[in-house]
Amino acid sequence: MDQMKLQAPAKLNWTLEVMGAFPEGHPNKDYSRLRSVMLLLDLADELEVICDQGSGETTIECSDERVPQKRKGNQRENTCFKAVSELRRHYPQLEKLDVHVRIHKRIPFAGGLGGSSTDGSAVLRALNEMSSLGLSNLELADFAAAFGSDTPFFAAGFPAALVEGRGEDVGALPAFPKGTSFVLVNPGIELQVANVFGALKKIDYSGCAANRRSDLSGDCALALRDGASLRTLSKFMVNDLERSPHIGEAFRERRMLCLALKDAGCLGAQMSGSGPTVFGVCESEATAQSAAKIVSGQFPKNTVIVSKAVEC
Repeated sequence: MDQMKLQAPAKLNWTLEVMGAFPEGHPNKDYSRLRSVMLLLDLADELEVICDQGSGETTIECSDERVPQKRKGNQRENTCFKAVSELRRHYPQLEKLDVHVRIHKRIPFAGGLGGSSTDGSAVLRALNEMSSLGLSNLELADFAAAFGSDTPFFAAGFPAALVEGRGEDVGALPAFPKGTSFVLVNPGIELQVANVFGALKKIDYSGCAANRRSDLSGDCALALRDGASLRTLSKFMVNDLERSPHIGEAFRERRMLCLALKDAGCLGAQMSGSGPTVFGVCESEATAQSAAKIVSGQFPKNTVIVSKAVEC
């Protein structure tokens, strides 16, 4: 029996630009084209992967009851299950391997922080090492693209990246400036990704990158490579999904939370991914802790977490 413990880090979308729909006939025609600068956080789920020769059974269990898992009868929906299945399709030696995954959830559930995707990508890394498959991170990212949009970014293992297409095109970027810290505020509501994108499509991507000439993600990537300050990088922050009518209807507190974070001393604030977590940007952990205390007092029912950008 082999056993491995590993961390599955959360992510933030520093930029998230919606470029419009894929054309008819394209393999990704049911998705929206995206362009995003993403970065890893030190906030992470803790996973334990146990492998043993057997009948090829997969078992997923999680500390959070809301996550798909065996005892709920819906573990096939879990990205960890999908990761195991994807590798088994290509490597016959895994077909008789029993895989048991235990997830201790620290990343807020359905929060726009990639909690599900990072867990699945972590299982890919674990099986690659435990079964001596010899796959590189970029090869793992190709496998990850089969069962998610954020998964290739996590599998690639870069501290930050420019991500394009449906999420399968991942280009490495330098880490964000040392000390970059965040105040994460999660209101505890669930937003359906399909509803967020569907509502945006109905208004023909109004206000999104599909209808503007700027390339904030590309400009941000260049600035990161040039060693720009965090204050300069903050000028490129954008999330086109905030323009979705569904966000306006289902998450009316978003604007108020972002304003509160800025008033508390953050350089900038916006929603991550399809939400509902919003984040404020700070140049130091001390500033972030101070801002978190202020915002926690103003919004006592929300979960407030301080996290740092992964530096390497």
